[in-house]
Amino acid sequence: MVSTFLTVVILFAVIFVLEVALFWASTALGNVEINAVKLLSGALLAAIFWTGALYTIDRTIYSQPDPLEPERRWVLALVILGSLVVSWVVPALLFVPVLPVSVRRGMVISVFQLLLRLFLYTLVGAIIMVILALLQIRYGPTTPQSSTRAPTQVVAPLS
Repeated sequence: MVSTFLTVVILFAVIFVLEVALFWASTALGNVEINAVKLLSGALLAAIFWTGALYTIDRTIYSQPDPLEPERRWVLALVILGSLVVSWVVPALLFVPVLPVSVRRGMVISVFQLLLRLFLYTLVGAIIMVILALLQIRYGPTTPQSSTRAPTQVVAPLS
């Protein structure tokens, strides 16, 4: 229970720091000036939303059978598509009262934020994969080698 709480707190802290940068960059791309209070409150709301969403998705995946089975792939595709639409529309509608922008500009800022988020997380994933590959090259494979077993030979039947 404590490790789950600590994991959620660390996840929230990382997402909050990333969301500060994403919110600042997306509003700058949308040509909207914001103060520190709006920047931190927008990042806080986004971090609460994304931490809850990731925690819910994590618990849902572990409680369900394999979502990649052929019969369930369409459900997974609908969930991914719905998540993208919600992550674009909800911030766009929330930007209108929070920032002095129109609905159209709120949608543009939301698109910038979504694209920046996708690019950032892709970059972070690529960096993690490179680090793991370098560690594997440096320290070798972690699985036992097959040379520890005696080789098996196929013997042809006598005829």
